[in-house]
Amino acid sequence: MKRIESVSALNNILEHFEGTKTITNAYFFENELNKLISSRLLYFQLYGNNLLIYKYIKDLDFFKVYFYLKDISSPIDIVENDVLVMEIPYRGSKNYPISIVDFWNNSGFNTHINRDLLGLIRPDITNFSLPNPKFEYLFIDNINLARLIYESIRNAFDKFTGDILSISEVISAIQNKEIIGAFKKGELAGFIRFYSKNKVSWIGHLVVLPKHMGKGVGKSLVTHYLATRSSQGFINFQQWVVSNNEAALKLYSYFGFKSINKSSISLLKNKKMEKFYEVLEEIRPDIDFKEERQLVDDGLLDSFDIVSIVSELNDYFDIAIRVSELSPENFNSAEAIYKMCIKLKENK
Repeated sequence: MKRIESVSALNNILEHFEGTKTITNAYFFENELNKLISSRLLYFQLYGNNLLIYKYIKDLDFFKVYFYLKDISSPIDIVENDVLVMEIPYRGSKNYPISIVDFWNNSGFNTHINRDLLGLIRPDITNFSLPNPKFEYLFIDNINLARLIYESIRNAFDKFTGDILSISEVISAIQNKEIIGAFKKGELAGFIRFYSKNKVSWIGHLVVLPKHMGKGVGKSLVTHYLATRSSQGFINFQQWVVSNNEAALKLYSYFGFKSINKSSISLLKNKKMEKFYEVLEEIRPDIDFKEERQLVDDGLLDSFDIVSIVSELNDYFDIAIRVSELSPENFNSAEAIYKMCIKLKENK
């Protein structure tokens, strides 16, 4: 992996990959490139007739991968030990990039998350129920709430595809009046963070804090958001939603959001997680931990298995999994177990 030192150096590298026969997921804007290169966060590696560009996400310690492929006849042997993430956009289920996904699966990447783009044009605010009157809805202007917002986003969204903000980006969003909060007696109950691009208003994050879930806060925040942004002249609204997030899909469907036939599939290469799977499989070799999503609910793991897993993971991650963490939602899938361990590691 070599660092890219200038835009001209990158353009020289890309000359070989121009043309319709190149398969790519890379779309950079020039101002973004300049910032990444000046911050020394952009790298590249050639693999025969294929090129990978790595963007280092410093705050979250992983690399986002952009590819230029001319040859997918044989897998790429990537030796880097870093966590690598890539996202491949496509239009509609008929255009799912199965050959490209297979190529990357054979190169050591695992399928991670599917997302769909939802859109809404000219919402009729009068059709929606009024926000829950027990809460007050305001633009957040208190910088002291930045840490709570930052941590809530990190807890609620996927680390690799959830567009996790840095603390400075949260502060900037507060200063730019891009976060509306729901408050009860002065306490933050939830928030919606949004931004605009190309005359479209985008929902970036919608979070309801745990103690206020089930009280209609999420629906109320979206109602208030649509009313506020409509009054500011926006008529086009969009956001990405994880394809199997039934609660989010039901919520946005209520407001009239529909799929606009654009999706993405993210792929993950995480050698630490591969070792993590090995730990689980040593305890229960009969379970396909990469596929099962109801390990506890379907009775695949019993209490003895969980005790054994906790013991092994405490040693492997150098953490202490507490009794309060022993819930079905934390142990129903390998991904949930891994996410819990990483969170405990980060908060140690």
